[in-house]
Amino acid sequence: DDLDLTLCLRDCPEEVTVAALLDEMKGYVESRPELGITEFKNATILSNESKDKQLDTFKAHFTNQDGVKTEVDVMPTIGEEKYSEDNRIPERDQRGLPEEDALRRDLTIGALLLRVQRSAGSDALEYELFDFYGGVDDICKGMLRSPCPVNKTVDEVAEIVLRTDEEKELAKILKIEALPPEEAVQILWWSKVLIDDPLRICRAFRFAAK
Repeated sequence: DDLDLTLCLRDCPEEVTVAALLDEMKGYVESRPELGITEFKNATILSNESKDKQLDTFKAHFTNQDGVKTEVDVMPTIGEEKYSEDNRIPERDQRGLPEEDALRRDLTIGALLLRVQRSAGSDALEYELFDFYGGVDDICKGMLRSPCPVNKTVDEVAEIVLRTDEEKELAKILKIEALPPEEAVQILWWSKVLIDDPLRICRAFRFAAK
């Protein structure tokens, strides 16, 4: 009863946005009774910081003919993130690639994406699993870790993550530079995930407790 829907708008005209989809949603639902949706409600609530970043997203509730409600969060695939000097919330490229969007997730098991598209020549749906960062393997191993870049060096990741003198000093104390490169990149990127949104550690603990 809770879905996340990500739309890849990379090759769409500029006027095609998630917000534009919201504007058309009510009329579309009313014009397609065969879908069995009896009620559509926009439930979007954005923080002030999200509004400042002009994040193209909405949350909606759909109720079907059996009275079952489904909450759907709709966002674009988000690509490169850039930070201002005084804010840890990044400005985001909202026409990114699925692989870039998956890298933003807090855990590899949450970075698994399922592409849904119509089959050629029919109304049937096809499903394709995107596993860019080893989420399936981590599920099998019972491992919790964050996605991390596979094409960046330790120095490149450190430049992105360690933005203050205090953060750089802590990395020295922890001897991050002495770790094997793959492990150092993993730790640094996990640090970025938690710095950007400290509440994500609660999700990791929740999964670890299951």
